[in-house]
Amino acid sequence: MNWNAVYAESAAADLLRLPVPLQSMTLDHVDKLSESPSTHARVCPANMGPPNHMLSEFSHVLDGRLHLVRILFRFDSNEQDFHIKGIGHVAYKRADEA
Repeated sequence: MNWNAVYAESAAADLLRLPVPLQSMTLDHVDKLSESPSTHARVCPANMGPPNHMLSEFSHVLDGRLHLVRILFRFDSNEQDFHIKGIGHVAYKRADEA
């Protein structure tokens, strides 16, 4: 059984702010999450999000920079949906950048 991903408005806006190649990679990652959310995520640490939320992340090298994408979500009590609350993104500078 696949879970349904439900995006909060803020998460949908976060997705659109990502560089275009990362947008499609994020959507692919969410597809993997929908197959088995707990396999591709961990409980969100208290200092990174609200209680009872999960965190999934992936990284990718794009334009010589390491990009880290984090997806914050929680399970719905109906056991069919998971609600994506936010999508975070960090692009780390290359060693040759000041």
